Amino acid sequence: MKNPKLLPILLVLLLAKTITYAQPESFYHEFPVQFNDSVEMAFQQNSFQISDSTYLSTGNRGINFYGLAGRVIWDSAGNVLDAKYLDVDESFYLNGLTRIDSNRFLLYGQFDLYHDSTGSLIDHTAAMVCFNKNGDVIWQKAYGGYAPGFPDIEAPWYDYDDSFLDVKIDSLNERIYAIGGSNAFNVEHEYKPYVVCTNYNGDTIWTWTMPDMPNHNGGSISGATITTESDLMLVGQMPRHGPGKASYTKGLVLKLSGEGNMEWYKLWGDDWIPNTYDIVETNENEYVFGGIYTVTEPDTLLYGVDVGVLKKIDDSGNFLSEKHITRDTNDIIRIYKMIKKEYGFAVIGSFRINDIDNFYVNKYTNDLNIISEKNYVIENNPYGTFGIRGISETYDGGYLYTGYGGDQTNMVMKSDGEFNFPLSEGWQAIYVPNTKTEIRFYPNPATKILYVKSTGNKPLEDIKIYDMYGRIVMEQYCDNAYCQINVGHIKSGLYVLRVNKLYSGKLIIK
Repeated sequence: MKNPKLLPILLVLLLAKTITYAQPESFYHEFPVQFNDSVEMAFQQNSFQISDSTYLSTGNRGINFYGLAGRVIWDSAGNVLDAKYLDVDESFYLNGLTRIDSNRFLLYGQFDLYHDSTGSLIDHTAAMVCFNKNGDVIWQKAYGGYAPGFPDIEAPWYDYDDSFLDVKIDSLNERIYAIGGSNAFNVEHEYKPYVVCTNYNGDTIWTWTMPDMPNHNGGSISGATITTESDLMLVGQMPRHGPGKASYTKGLVLKLSGEGNMEWYKLWGDDWIPNTYDIVETNENEYVFGGIYTVTEPDTLLYGVDVGVLKKIDDSGNFLSEKHITRDTNDIIRIYKMIKKEYGFAVIGSFRINDIDNFYVNKYTNDLNIISEKNYVIENNPYGTFGIRGISETYDGGYLYTGYGGDQTNMVMKSDGEFNFPLSEGWQAIYVPNTKTEIRFYPNPATKILYVKSTGNKPLEDIKIYDMYGRIVMEQYCDNAYCQINVGHIKSGLYVLRVNKLYSGKLIIK
C-alpha cells in the first residue's frame, strides 16, 4: 500500500513538472543552417508540436543541393535537442511536410533519379516519405511516370517531371491526397495538374491527371481542401495557348469526387496572369478561394500592380461574389494560407513595399466583409520578413509559422489563435493600415474618365456626384480601393464629389 504522506509530495512534483514544461504564449526563433556537427539544413518546410515543450521540423541539406532530408527536434526556448538525416534511398527534393497522426509525419516532393554509371539526372518522379518522431523511415514511395528504358537511359529527364506540391490528410477515411503536377502522362509532355490518392501505407487507390482542354493545356495544382462530403476542391492555374506557345494563364478551380472523377472545372481571369493559391469551405456548399492577378488596364491607378482577390463560389463552381485584397499601390505577392475561423476566415500573405516583403493577416466574414487587417514590418531590414513554407496548429489553438529569411536563416514563429505575433528581435515595428479614408480623384477637370482612390486601403463603396443644386447626377458603388467612373455623359459644369456621404471635393467636368 502506498504511503499516504507521499501523495501531496507527488502532486506537487507533478504540478511542478507541468508548470516547467508549459507551452509559452509566444516565441520567435532563428536557427542556423548547421544544426549540429553533421546535420545541415536550409529552407525548413514545416513544424509541428509533438509534446508540451518540444517541436519537430524538417528541411533540406544545403542551399543549392536538395539531396538529403533532415529532421530536427527543438524546445520552446529554441534549443536544438536532436538533429538527423532521414534514411531515404533517393535524392529528395522537398516541397513540404504534413502530419498523419501523433507519430507519423509525411514529407512530399520529388525524387531526383540519376543514371547509375554516368551520374546524369534523367528523371524527376513525385515522391512521399513517411517517418516517425525518432526519424525512422516507415515507408518511402515514388509515384508517376518514368522515362522509357529507365534506369538505363541518360537523357532526357525534362520530359518526365512529376512533383507533389501539397498533401491533404483525410483522417475520416484514412486517405492521403498528394497534389501537384506531372508531364509524364501525355504525348506532348505538358506539365498538368496531378493528384494521387493513397492509403496511410502509401498504396495507390487512384490517380488523376487533367484531361486535354481546348486551348488550355498544362498547369498545376497549388492548393486544396477536403469538403464535408469527402470530395476535393482544388485550385491552381492553367496556361492558355496561343499560336504555337502559351500566351497567358488562367486561374483554375475544380472539383474531384472521392473516387477521383472530375465533376467540373472553372477558369477565371483573362490576360491578367492569374494564379490561385488556397481555398476554404465557409458555409455548407460554399467556398472561398484566394488568388493574385496583375492589373493590365492602361491609365488605371494600379496598372502593372499585382492585386489579391477573394472569390466566393458554390458547390457547382458558380461564382457568387468577390473582394479585392489591396495594399495601396504595393504588390500583393503571395497568399500563403487561408484558415477557417468562427467569424469566417483569415488570409495570411505578404506584400511588397520598396522591394521589401511585408507580412499581413486579414480577417473576413464568410460574406467577404473585412473585419480587420494587420501588417507586420521589419524596419531597416534588407530581407523583409520571411518566406513561409508551412503553417500548423499548436496544442493551445495557436499557430506555428515555419520558413526562412532572405539570408537563408531558418525561422519559426508562433502566434496565438487570433494571429497576434511576438515582437522579438528582428521585428521592430507593426504597421497598421490607416483606418481613415482619404480620397484622391483625378483628373480635375475631367472629360470622360474620373479616377477615384482611397489612400487608406478601404473600399470606396458609395460614390455620388451632385450638381450645385444638390441633385444627384451620378451614383456608383465600388467595393475596391480604386474605381474608374465614366463622366462623359455629364454636362460641363461644377459639381461636388461625395464618397460614403462625406464631402470629398469640388469637381469640374468639361
